[in-house]
Amino acid sequence: MTEEDKELEILKAKRLREMQKNINEQQKQEDLKAQKLSSPDVPSPREILIKQLGYRGLEVLQNAETQFSNETQLVVIKLAELIQSGEVTETIDGGKLLTLIN
Repeated sequence: MTEEDKELEILKAKRLREMQKNINEQQKQEDLKAQKLSSPDVPSPREILIKQLGYRGLEVLQNAETQFSNETQLVVIKLAELIQSGEVTETIDGGKLLTLIN
């Protein structure tokens, strides 16, 4: 084998590994989708909160999730609990949500 053939084989092997990785990721995503579809329709804490958001609330939530993902997730869970228990009944606009997150 020439050196070019060896390089070509290395590139082919690398590409094959990448393709297998992509296929595995797609299968995992499909499994998650199937699992979500088979589970009962229990809304996630995020979905519960989104239904209660008002003007620019979703925008603030999305920005907070990108900047402070762990902290925002905790706030979302707690707010969803409060909404479900009936302690929070008012619409949460972007300003109120920003205050809660900060």
